[in-house]
Amino acid sequence: MLITCPNCLSQFSITDDIIPPEGKTLQCSVCLHTWHQVKTSNHVSMPESPVPEQTESLFSLDLTAPKETELPEEFQPIKPKKHIGFLIFLILFLFISMLSVFLGYTFFHKQPVLSPDNAKDFSVSNVQQELFVRSDDSTRIRLQGEILNISEDGKNLPPLKADIKTLEGTILETQILPSKKVYLQSGDSYLFFEDIISLYPPPLIVDVHF
Repeated sequence: MLITCPNCLSQFSITDDIIPPEGKTLQCSVCLHTWHQVKTSNHVSMPESPVPEQTESLFSLDLTAPKETELPEEFQPIKPKKHIGFLIFLILFLFISMLSVFLGYTFFHKQPVLSPDNAKDFSVSNVQQELFVRSDDSTRIRLQGEILNISEDGKNLPPLKADIKTLEGTILETQILPSKKVYLQSGDSYLFFEDIISLYPPPLIVDVHF
């Protein structure tokens, strides 16, 4: 028997035993429209207008997804090259190496090169001090003096120390003066000027040494 899709008028040839007496729900394999088909004794008449003949049965529709077609080479997505990762690694390595060299240069050039017994190569003389009482009863001490390189070689200045004492000679505190990046040849001298703050009120005595 012939059945016709009421939606797109596509026709299909099926055997009579497919449709039971109570009818059956069918789906068009062309437009996917569904309807309830009742079994009739007569065949469905063909419309006068020409209808393209269907060579496939009602249940032969292939619903599988279409296969992917391979794009031409000019339309293929650009894949990252393997050597890009190596270039990124090389750039990072060079950056870290340059940063390490810079930080190392900065650190080591800020620190004077001192030996453990460097202090004995210098002498401090002509030390003068001025004391100023501050509003909070602390004392600002202005120091000046001369440092002489008494060794036979050129040396970097080591840090100076200032012992703040009472008139009786009791040490109240010791302060380390800021380091000076000064290099003295043998026999050369250097005049220093420093201001320090002591929490103790005057009278005070300051002993400057290495």
